[in-house]
Amino acid sequence: MDDLEAAKQRCIDDVSLYIDREEWFSQLQDAGEDVGQKIRTAIATGCNKKITRKIRVGYSAYPTIYQLAHGIHQLMLSKKTQYFGKMPKNNTAPVHTIGEWIVGNRRIVGRGDFHTGADQEFLDLTNRPEHQEKQQFYFLSQKDVIRHFVGRWGETLKDALTPTIDDKLRVALLLFHEDLRELKIPKPTLEHLSPRSTPIGGYWRFLETEEVLKKRR
Repeated sequence: MDDLEAAKQRCIDDVSLYIDREEWFSQLQDAGEDVGQKIRTAIATGCNKKITRKIRVGYSAYPTIYQLAHGIHQLMLSKKTQYFGKMPKNNTAPVHTIGEWIVGNRRIVGRGDFHTGADQEFLDLTNRPEHQEKQQFYFLSQKDVIRHFVGRWGETLKDALTPTIDDKLRVALLLFHEDLRELKIPKPTLEHLSPRSTPIGGYWRFLETEEVLKKRR
């Protein structure tokens, strides 16, 4: 529905969800470190081992990416009710989910290929004194991160069409109103009648759907 897409776009455009550009780019450059033999052995036995304050992907651990993911998670939490209602309640799991997604989706680009694979918004930062000796950089737009997770943890079309308690109460009032017989309600379709087999059940389903759609028009 158009209003759902508009809500997602408002989330993507919400500047309060974004980390400082220079901080983002700097922390994104985390090349990782080996997890060590103990963790390697645990992984080899099939253990999905998490590392405290580090993002683990394969045999590499990323402490700075963890800080980045933690910062994003804190900003998302501040707007959870507004944008990220389906975010897991556990505060640790989402940080690792965000961090793992960042590691898996950032792109490494050499200086000679900036014209084809780099995000233009960060090119000026590659010439900063602390980066002048580097020949390769990781790139990922913060917008891509927000877009992905509002799609994952935000309201879906199915959520929007699920009747709330208020919707059901309004339908109940309509069904039991003394003037119900005077309402010109279209005949329910088979979809509305199923799985409820009674006519009143069919009308309930029909009105329930109408109330949800009316509220979101």
